Amino acid sequence: MFSWAPIPTGDFVHHIKAVHDSIDSYIRQHQHSARSHGSNQTFVLGSYSCPLQFGNRMHEFLNSAVAAVAANRTLLWSFAEHHNVTAATCDSLLHRRTWMLQAPEGMHIRNLRLRYADTPRRLACAPLARSSQDLVVSIGQVQWHQAAALAFASTTYIARRASALFALGADFAYGALFHRAFAWARPAVVDPVVRALVDARLIMQRPRLRESDNWGIREQSRTDSSAPWISLHLRHFTARSESNSTLKAYWKQTLQALTARAPHR
Repeated sequence: MFSWAPIPTGDFVHHIKAVHDSIDSYIRQHQHSARSHGSNQTFVLGSYSCPLQFGNRMHEFLNSAVAAVAANRTLLWSFAEHHNVTAATCDSLLHRRTWMLQAPEGMHIRNLRLRYADTPRRLACAPLARSSQDLVVSIGQVQWHQAAALAFASTTYIARRASALFALGADFAYGALFHRAFAWARPAVVDPVVRALVDARLIMQRPRLRESDNWGIREQSRTDSSAPWISLHLRHFTARSESNSTLKAYWKQTLQALTARAPHR
């Protein structure tokens, strides 16, 4: 995963608060302005879908969210139906936070049509400032961390806001935006994950979970706070590549690599 975010330095506790404060301040401002339809409003359109190609589609949305926060434009959402994936299916797994509004039909949208390799350079110079004549902007199918390049935007105002958002790097910023924009559905997603962690004896039987934290598992719920947790993202393109034999082979190779790198006792 490529990233163009600034390298985090200094007081991490301070940076964590600063990142969350920048997002929360943006939400407080725009959850009201989105409903007032003021004449000076400008927007960024963020499209997403799930569960198929969830990572790519969510990164499209999160890059748009970064652009919205950095340029101080109101974020609008739309659901991108593809490959017979419907909004109802996605809604059973993932819930939108209520502060976001759906993009009205018939809006004129300026699509910047950004994609991959040249996106950081083009995005850093894109007409995203609120003074731009483009009322609604879509940045395109941007599926990595390219929007982190806005920390180096040619517009000082955008660069300053983006730098605050990326004070702890791209992964933290994108994760914080995701949790502020969406919440996992508990019956379909959270409960099965919790059961798997309990069965693996990684957490206590009854961890305290809160939707406001997006069901995050707190440190005190872990059975061994010193044991590292390793998360793997298995990229696949077809149903065949999700077979148990493929997953087992991948996991076996991962364990071998971790064992080889572990310090000898």
